[in-house]
Amino acid sequence: MLIQPADDGYDAGTTMLLPAWPCNMDVAFKLHAPLSTTVELEYVGGTLARFSVDPPARAAAMVFAGCVSAEAAARVGAKTIMVLQ
Repeated sequence: MLIQPADDGYDAGTTMLLPAWPCNMDVAFKLHAPLSTTVELEYVGGTLARFSVDPPARAAAMVFAGCVSAEAAARVGAKTIMVLQ
């Protein structure tokens, strides 16, 4: 799974990224998310290679779950949560 609404639902606008993605698999995508948001992401070799959100103000509503470190998420204006495996 690439994206899903967080527990606060689509109306609040928080979107989880890579919530069930295996950490050892590379991925690149551009998807339309709720609230007229487009998310473009590339995860290669265990690192976040590219990330963009349009409109940019929505980046703060993106939450990485799983493999992306808190430092990498902070560099792109997003957040992380820990997911129990």
